[in-house]
Amino acid sequence: MSSSMIKLFVMRHGEAEVFAASDGERELTERGIVQAQRAGAWLAERAPGIPLLYQSPFRRARQTAAEVARCFPGIECRELDALTPSGRPEVVVQALERAGVDSLLCVSHQPLVGELRNWLVDGSEGAGYPFATASIALLECEYLAPGGASMRWIVDSAGYA
Repeated sequence: MSSSMIKLFVMRHGEAEVFAASDGERELTERGIVQAQRAGAWLAERAPGIPLLYQSPFRRARQTAAEVARCFPGIECRELDALTPSGRPEVVVQALERAGVDSLLCVSHQPLVGELRNWLVDGSEGAGYPFATASIALLECEYLAPGGASMRWIVDSAGYA
């Protein structure tokens, strides 16, 4: 990545059904679909040039990413196995560093999104920062490293209305 500031948008998937055959198969509820659509439109107004979206392989995150991506013509979507709920922030960051872009969006799950935020902003591991469904945080940094980022804002679905 270049020496300019990196903008990392971290998003939790929209509201999902409680039960399914497996955690990875849980789908968005109708409310979750609307949350994802509103989040995508809101984010596209504020950061229209995001070139790359990484998504978890779990169904609810893929559905959220698809709704958000509709608001970003030309955005490239990639699935990243490390973005599951039990993923590790340092593994995610290694993959993001290889992306070669200065602005990207990750759609994932709790507790990973909160742990990723804590690892990048506070340099700490463990209990993650709280993310409601469909919340998006903007983290900015020169390099993706523990404690090297600043959280510029976080907004949840109430902020998209």
